[in-house]
This record gives sequence, structure tokens and C-alpha cells, in this order.
Amino acid sequence: MSAYHPVVSRSADELIEAARDALNRHRWQEAYDVLSKADGQRSLPGAGLELLAWAAYWTAHPDETIDALERAYSAYLHEENRSAAAMMAFRMAEQHGMRMALSPAQGWAARAERLGEDDPEWPVHGWLEWMRGLLSWFQMDFEGAIARYDQALEVASRTGDRDLHAMSLHDKGHALCLLGRVAEGTALLDEVMAAVVGGELDPAAAGYVYCGMIGVCSKLGDYQRSSQWTEATLRWCERESVPAFPGVCRIHKAELMLLHGSLTKAEEEARMA
Repeated sequence: MSAYHPVVSRSADELIEAARDALNRHRWQEAYDVLSKADGQRSLPGAGLELLAWAAYWTAHPDETIDALERAYSAYLHEENRSAAAMMAFRMAEQHGMRMALSPAQGWAARAERLGEDDPEWPVHGWLEWMRGLLSWFQMDFEGAIARYDQALEVASRTGDRDLHAMSLHDKGHALCLLGRVAEGTALLDEVMAAVVGGELDPAAAGYVYCGMIGVCSKLGDYQRSSQWTEATLRWCERESVPAFPGVCRIHKAELMLLHGSLTKAEEEARMA
């Protein structure tokens, strides 16, 4: 008789729901352990591999994140869920872009666009518009970027995608600030930060908005605004059991602590970053 394995005794759907619940509670290691074990014993469907990717992301396994997204893309195609496959292609472009691996990022973005030709109503179109806004922003075409962000906001409103809406609104606010329209821009930053501390966003989107807000305030020398929102965000992190945001977010946080004279805490944040 074969050995009893608790994970094997549960269906793929049960495992996926258990992992999704763990991710929703920000128990990322728990979700990673469940899905990694299941992945080693059977072929997870696209939905399970997508969850594994985000569990790997939040438990600091970047290479496994890429691997799981690639496999989720293939699985969704096999399942004939081309809308989800298009989103996985976009996420691959996003991940490679964050690593400054521009050729793979461009290739995956092109794949997302090609799949998106199947249906102009798919959510991926909003994310592609957001990405085009970033590209315009990097080229210092801030007016062009705002036009792209407005398109992304229209798709986000239609599809109910809060993360896309928040990130696009934030980036529009940033672009307005760079155009000298600071009052308009910071008003949008405040609005979208309210969505962060109100618990409306996925932690990744919340981290993007918070980190970006601090960066804009640093450029403007608006340390009062960044300090006030940092205090509110830390309360949200504690309430939602989010340990903290990684990387450059910690660097900005260390800068604020340094300005307030909290040298030991600033050093701790910088070391953790």
C-alpha cells in the first residue's frame, strides 16, 4: 500500500482555494508551502500555477515566480483560457521589465498584445495601456503618458480592476507633478493613497502606489505629506498583517526616519532593503 500524503488526498480545486485564502490573509509562506508541495506531486492547472507565482514572489523566490508564470501561461493556453493567458504574458513582461531584461519584456508584451487581438474587452488591454504610459513617461513625454493612463483608467472602470485604476491614477498624478501641475497631481496621489490604507488593493499594487508616492514627495520636498501617509500605511500593514514592502520602499522609509532623527531605525530599514 502506498504511503498516505495529505496533499494528494485533496483535490486541485481544494488546494487552490486553500492557497487563495492564505494569500488573501497575507500568509504567503503558508500558500507557498501548500502549492509547492502540490506542484511536486501533480500538474497544477493554470489558476494554481498563477497563485504559486505570487506566493513565490512574496516569499522572495524571484526565479520561481518567473517559472510559475511561464507555466501558468502555457497551462491557460492548453485550457483554452486565452484571456488569462494574455494576462500571464503581460505579467511576464512586467517581471522582466522590473529586472531590466528588456528583450524578454518586449517579447512577452508583444505576445500579450497578439493574444489580446481576440477580444478588445479583455482586461489585458488596460494593463497594456498602463505599460505604454510608462514607456511614454520614460521618454519624458508626460502629456502622452497621461493620455495612456486615461485610457487605462477607462478600462479599469469598465472591468472593475481596482489595482489597475489605482496604479494608473497614481502615475497620472506623478506625471502632472512633473508638468508643474503639482496641486492637481498631489490631489490624485492623496486620493489613491486613501485606497491603499482603505484596504482596497492587492499588496503589490499598494506597495507600488505607496513607494511611488514617497518618491514624488521626495522630489517635491513634501516630507509632511509623505510622513503622514507613511504613518497611515504602517497602520494598514499592521492591521492587515503585511510585514512591509520590499526594496526601494524601505529606502524611502529610511530617508524619512533619517530626516526625523531616528538614526538607528533608519539604519535598520536600510539594511533590510
